[in-house]
Amino acid sequence: MDKQQVIMQENLHSFNYLKNCKKEFIIATILEEFTDEEKKDILRNIEFINMMDSDSLNQIINSMNFTSAFNMLQNKVLIEKVNDINIKFIAKEAMFIKDFLNLIPTSKINHNMLKNMIKNCSKEDIINFLNNENIINQLHISDIIEIALYKSINLVEDVYLIELFNDNEAYEYVDGYFRSVKRPLNYNIINNDYVKGLLFDNDIDFDEVKYLYDYLTTQNNHSIKDVNHSLKAFIKVDSLYKEYGLRGTQELFNTKGITIEDVFTFKTSKKKKRKKSH
Repeated sequence: MDKQQVIMQENLHSFNYLKNCKKEFIIATILEEFTDEEKKDILRNIEFINMMDSDSLNQIINSMNFTSAFNMLQNKVLIEKVNDINIKFIAKEAMFIKDFLNLIPTSKINHNMLKNMIKNCSKEDIINFLNNENIINQLHISDIIEIALYKSINLVEDVYLIELFNDNEAYEYVDGYFRSVKRPLNYNIINNDYVKGLLFDNDIDFDEVKYLYDYLTTQNNHSIKDVNHSLKAFIKVDSLYKEYGLRGTQELFNTKGITIEDVFTFKTSKKKKRKKSH
């Protein structure tokens, strides 16, 4: 590298030089030429922060490693201007997530990053975060369902969020729970007035249907790995109970070798449909 190239390289890393350039050139240079330490240095310059727009600052922060970015985001001037924080993080940085979410306004965090960060926390911390209205307001219902199923969080008992759901969302969550466990099921996730209202219009003899469902899944000495639970199957048992009663449904289930999948082969005269959400 000749002397002129050295001078040019030094200029590219000098704020006094960059501040006279077009913003497109500035951001491209920082993203392509600066190390994380050099990015931290220039982000400590209040004049630089003030002259750059939010999108440019977002790009710089999001190009840094998690620890460096977190360090810089504690600058009040910088945090005021950024509005779409979306930093990649690795497993060993998960220990900082709790502090990050306690210090950085969630409204500034990209919702996909927020979801992924929460998923990497302990179950106890996630429950605390899901009790935080500011965090809940930044998540989609689908995010809450994904997080809850990923960490086996009961949205009826661990943190009561089920009333945020419409009938389709409640179905997705409860069915996801049914499919994620083998035995025993925690029926409290469905045996509450709100869920029964959404999925069954409060028209269910829960104890009888639960008895029949348990009978179906245990009568032939099913091993744990043989049971593929689903809310659809539970709802089908409810339909059979309404059609044939307790004893009549039990007689159907006494067919030798019946599995939970076979329950869908039994016919009912009335097919109960879930109401559509508006």
